[in-house]
Amino acid sequence: MRPNIVTPLASIITNVQLDHQHWLGETLPEIAREKAGIIKESVPIITGTEDPAALEIITETARKYHAPLTVVTPSDAKAMDRYEIALAVIING
Repeated sequence: MRPNIVTPLASIITNVQLDHQHWLGETLPEIAREKAGIIKESVPIITGTEDPAALEIITETARKYHAPLTVVTPSDAKAMDRYEIALAVIING
């Protein structure tokens, strides 16, 4: 896991898939472990992860850091289609 310096109000891990294998790992558990690097002490984490092995890694990491975990299912996501969520991107440099 790589360290990061931003402390967010919440962190989001999208569904863990075999994209970006060159940077994140060859297997879903390796990719999940890398993505779980954003989990911070007591900061809520939201994930749409569906793979059981990946979800287990995210759950264990959230528990380790006392980060409340919410798993969003596809039906939850469909119900949220009517909401707009603004995302801010901070570029350092």
